[in-house]
Amino acid sequence: MDKKGTKGLKNVERGFSLAKVAAGLFAISLTKLVHESVQLATAYDKIDNGLKTVFGSTEAAASELTFLTDISDDLGLSLRDSADGFIKVAAAAKGTSLEGKGVKEVFRGVAEASTALGLSADQSKGALTAISQIMSKGKVQAEELRGQLGERIPGAFQIAARAMKMTTAELDKMLERGELLAEDFLPKFAQQLRTEFSGAATEAANSIAANTNRMKNAWEGTLKGMGKIAAD
Repeated sequence: MDKKGTKGLKNVERGFSLAKVAAGLFAISLTKLVHESVQLATAYDKIDNGLKTVFGSTEAAASELTFLTDISDDLGLSLRDSADGFIKVAAAAKGTSLEGKGVKEVFRGVAEASTALGLSADQSKGALTAISQIMSKGKVQAEELRGQLGERIPGAFQIAARAMKMTTAELDKMLERGELLAEDFLPKFAQQLRTEFSGAATEAANSIAANTNRMKNAWEGTLKGMGKIAAD
């Protein structure tokens, strides 16, 4: 075989080698994608099950998920993180006057404050966890308001005082006496959050972070569908 033929053969061999590498990388990427999609499908199944448990039926769960999807899209929040926090609050509100519409108002207030203040997903979830604990105890304690909630939402104690139309000193004394009931406080606190942050939340909803979350939600929705097909 002449030099030209030898060179051509080597080029063919190189081409086959590159094709094998490309096929290997594609297989690895596809395996990773399938694995990720199954994990996401599992995570969303847990959310669906949580909503069904709290709200009592598949239909009610679907309605609440639509609410969460809409508010996440409006504000540019992570849908998965929002759902986790919402389920905790809704579960804690069962059997109280906050059940139903009250839960949504409280959630929306925290969601708008989170967007306006640029809170991380963990900070937002932490704020909702603190609120769920307040609901569960039935009374507001300084520990949750100054500590857990105040660490996530800057100025939470002052916002609470404005919500109750009190000075911070008056609110402090009320907390010390254990007189501040969750069912009275939380709707007013949520409304005060909305009063102070809804305008800023609308502007912040157009930020890079918000739009990134929207893309993430859309991508997760696609992968979730793939994961359910792969799991079947």
